[in-house]
Amino acid sequence: KIIAWGVAIVFSCAAVCTDLKTTRVPNGLIVLGILAGVMLSLMGIRSGGVVLFLIRLIWPVALLYPIYLIRGLGAGDIKCFAALSVILGSRLALSVIIYSLIIGAVIGLCRWILRGQLKGRMYGMYAGLCQVLLYKQNSAYFTERGEKLHFTICIFFALVGCLLREGLK
Repeated sequence: KIIAWGVAIVFSCAAVCTDLKTTRVPNGLIVLGILAGVMLSLMGIRSGGVVLFLIRLIWPVALLYPIYLIRGLGAGDIKCFAALSVILGSRLALSVIIYSLIIGAVIGLCRWILRGQLKGRMYGMYAGLCQVLLYKQNSAYFTERGEKLHFTICIFFALVGCLLREGLK
């Protein structure tokens, strides 16, 4: 298990570094993460066979795709979750997803509060949601480009939090 945690931390650090430098997570890095998960499976550290491997690879994408559609997450972030699911397993990957979403929400709310934007942003979300639900229109709120949160940082801190919670049992 120590090996899997080490691989996940190194992968996440590389994702943070490339995201900060280029504002993207390269597909080559994602492929390396997935190959690391394959190696862990071949070494007997991560078990389950091909079907379980594919399930681990696909479920984070299916779960988080709606968040991607409203531009809540980038495609690279979702692919990072898929690679981490292959490396760590589904249960730990789900914990990382939940923790990172909480961390990202707290950072976003703090930004809004510090800039005095909380009331306006909350009204904008309410108005956008009403447009989507009542008039079935894509809201300008959901399609506008805001400032970027390097979400790989949230993923990294969530990963560290899960490591501290789980230990190296």
